Amino acid sequence: MSCPPSKLLLIGPVPPPLGGATVLFQFLLDELSLREDIEVVVVNTSSVGCGQLGKIYLLLGQFFKVLWFLPQVDIVSLHASTNRFILFGGLLRVLCRACRRPFIARLFGGSLLEAIKQLSGLKQWCFKSAMKADCVLVEIKEMRERLSEQFPDSKFLWFANSRPYDQGSATCLPSIKSVEGRLVFSFISHVRPEKGIYELASAVQLLGARQDFEVRVYGPLFPEVDLSILEISDKISYRGSLDPDEVSTVIHASDLVLLPSWYGGEGHPGTLIEAFVLERPVIATRWKYIPEVVEDSVNGLLVDPKDSTGLANAMRRILNDRSLLKVLADGARQSASQFSSAYWNGDVFCGLCLEISKSKERE
Repeated sequence: MSCPPSKLLLIGPVPPPLGGATVLFQFLLDELSLREDIEVVVVNTSSVGCGQLGKIYLLLGQFFKVLWFLPQVDIVSLHASTNRFILFGGLLRVLCRACRRPFIARLFGGSLLEAIKQLSGLKQWCFKSAMKADCVLVEIKEMRERLSEQFPDSKFLWFANSRPYDQGSATCLPSIKSVEGRLVFSFISHVRPEKGIYELASAVQLLGARQDFEVRVYGPLFPEVDLSILEISDKISYRGSLDPDEVSTVIHASDLVLLPSWYGGEGHPGTLIEAFVLERPVIATRWKYIPEVVEDSVNGLLVDPKDSTGLANAMRRILNDRSLLKVLADGARQSASQFSSAYWNGDVFCGLCLEISKSKERE
């Protein structure tokens, strides 16, 4: 007789809005929908379009939904960015302990270590409570190591940012097919100063009059960005925001993806991982945890943050040496398998849920 499926309460942000956390949570839901051994109940924590009062009502509604479903499920799992992870994670761990339900807490992004330096009072208590979850999943390897040192009795697991991976999804680099051999660089991110948009514009200027490349900029335009900086040259242009299903098309049409970020909350940027999945190398910055993903001269090139000259030199290096582009593209392909959504959300997460469920049954 087969065992009944484990019933899992998943608490996290479903798109919209589109962003790193919502996209990753949706990938998890998509993967779990293919499984017959796990039944899923979802509490959506997204607050798009809500004012301050609306967010309070929404939070109360989410809390009561959790209370309603908690006795009906086998496992509870929170998926959240730093602030919600700390507050909601700490409270959920107490509720799960009271109801004798295992609790898995997953943290998106790379800003926790900086945030906990400022904690006090209730937030400090919540953080320490969340660290006592049955398992804490973190996106950043360095963060896992440092938290393990601080909480040696807790269980931490590196849980990578991931993307759907199909070995047959990559296509030939556009510059190889092009008669002119013109390279296409694409920037796909929030168009804001901290993502390096001004440094990118300056780098294009530093490349001078050469006509063997173009830079395409995609993403939501933040109000503090003066779009005229992208009108300094006919080799760089802003092409608007993208729907999730358009990102792969844009990357396919690119030779290389650019992310000269110095954004404070940067973890493992999903755009870079999606580039690897599609066999496209990257140029990114030695900033925060990006070097955990991008290995210099293997699957991309790394430059210093806020360094327009260094960025221009990296772009020039690729333009002058097309054989290097092919080497980096091969490195990107080899890196892609370790960021497979099917592996992390299917094998690792589902395996963890079933392992915890069985261990609780034996208690």
